[in-house]
Amino acid sequence: MAYERVHSRGADHHLRQSGDLISSLPDEILQQILSLIRTKFAIRTSILSKRWRHVWLDTPSLSFDSFSLKAHTINQTLARYTARKMKTFHICTRMRQNVPYIDTWIKFAMSRNVENLTLRFDHLPSSNMPEFFYNNSSVEQLSLELHFSPMIPICYVPWTSLKKLSLSSCKLSDECTATILSCCPILESVTLDSCDQLNVLDLSKSQHLTTLEIDQSLGPTQIVAPYIRYLSLTNFKLPCTLVDVSSLTAAILETSLCLFKNLKSEDILVVLLKMLEKLRDVEKLTFSAKFLQTLSLALALGRCPFPSVKVNDLTLETTLSSVEFPGIEKLLQNSPGVKKLTLHVLEPGTVPLLIPIMNIDYQNLESEHVVSFIKVLLKFTKTLEKVVVRLACYIDGRGFEELLGMVSMLSHEYNVSIVLSSTCRIRGRSLECY
Repeated sequence: MAYERVHSRGADHHLRQSGDLISSLPDEILQQILSLIRTKFAIRTSILSKRWRHVWLDTPSLSFDSFSLKAHTINQTLARYTARKMKTFHICTRMRQNVPYIDTWIKFAMSRNVENLTLRFDHLPSSNMPEFFYNNSSVEQLSLELHFSPMIPICYVPWTSLKKLSLSSCKLSDECTATILSCCPILESVTLDSCDQLNVLDLSKSQHLTTLEIDQSLGPTQIVAPYIRYLSLTNFKLPCTLVDVSSLTAAILETSLCLFKNLKSEDILVVLLKMLEKLRDVEKLTFSAKFLQTLSLALALGRCPFPSVKVNDLTLETTLSSVEFPGIEKLLQNSPGVKKLTLHVLEPGTVPLLIPIMNIDYQNLESEHVVSFIKVLLKFTKTLEKVVVRLACYIDGRGFEELLGMVSMLSHEYNVSIVLSSTCRIRGRSLECY
């Protein structure tokens, strides 16, 4: 007990010393630290001591990300804020009674020449977006999320400094999108999440645009993006034509058969193979388990020439189900130059099987099943130099050790480097990478 008391006193003394060291830092450094946490927590540091009372007032970032936050709380904070230049302004609200104050909040951020602006609102009429929002040259990163709001109006937006644009739950017409893009001469990244009304996404004039991410959208049905280097298409719901993606070096594709309800299997296969044809020169490709299932079922019901792809770094998400295997087999057979293959074994239930052909007991994943899956894949490739297997499913400690030994033998047998990594649950902890 005496030792514990002495040890406790020593710890308290150490904490006081550490606190003094932190407090002795210049305001600029403390403000950078506070900018990394939510504003409400940054404000709470003012009660620590007199030294901290006014530090938060000049933080370069403000974040109000509670959808239930009331307007008077935000207004009180802004009234006390003293920084003349703002790096980041992040505000989210779903309360209708806050709508009348939105103009004031946006104007406040603009008056500080904000660089990174995030606005997330519900039930906001387009007319309520102030005119000065569309007339700003300081914003470099803009994230706009408008749930249950009408289509964004077509208007001139001189966002001459904008490099990164993210639009979520926004209704966009082709004309509106074209106008926005034409006013952003140095745009480097575009993200569209759950956006609809868009048919043709023409990025042919955006020569600095290198990254395009589209998720859960009803469009576009055509993508013209000759300068992008990275493309991510996830949960796309309509047949999507890649008209021009000639500069791509990396791409991620994810879809599902249920999203093509109005198409015949032969038509689905044609759509997917046309996309693969446009990706034939891409160096790094990632296919989701849903994409592989869709491709497998389409291959079983349709006949069409399969393009040869020049990928050398291939990532396949898989549930280790045989319903994905025909698609995987066909991809490997038509990837003669692949050198690195990554298998990301998913958690059970994360991807519902379109046809439950094979039932796997994920609660006690057998090492033999994983090894057999890898062994069959190795037979379809001759240029492989490295295989990475990432387990995200349950496996017990003994099974993991057994799997390590079997993988080691397989590596020698096929003269391929095989790396096994896992975040599997085991006795309350996670296994690190091996």
